[in-house]
Amino acid sequence: MTLVFVASLVLATAFLQDSGGAAGSGRARTPPAATTEAATHVGREQVAGCAKASTLFSGPEYTVICYNRSTAGRAEAHAAHAHIWYIVEGEATLVTGGTMLHVQMEAPGEARGSGIDGGHAQRLKQGDVIVIPAGVPHQYTEVQSPVAYYSVNVIKQQP
Repeated sequence: MTLVFVASLVLATAFLQDSGGAAGSGRARTPPAATTEAATHVGREQVAGCAKASTLFSGPEYTVICYNRSTAGRAEAHAAHAHIWYIVEGEATLVTGGTMLHVQMEAPGEARGSGIDGGHAQRLKQGDVIVIPAGVPHQYTEVQSPVAYYSVNVIKQQP
């Protein structure tokens, strides 16, 4: 299961960060420059003890956060980053898209609202992966059983 999670995150991150050529254009990507930085390892003790909004890794291009949710939440949209969520356990209804209602800016590029008009409701459960592009409103509207999930927040590349 861990291998599937890691592979999904790598593929989704590559997809979101691809700045060369349109999808399916047949253009080869230039590999990134070699780096001497060490990989970051987060041990199972830290992952297993993960609390609400616990950051496991933070870097210039993405962050990895674990979340636990037991109730519905406010609508939100992030101008500067996309989410890639992997649902570890639980079940909840997430609405994406549509128009946020009663929008307030909590910080630059960080909008929150009382709900979403329209949008697409989907039931998320253990094993699901969902990718929410930057700027797309999203909101947990129901939590059928407490949800634990990992979020890779990929910083939107500037043109």
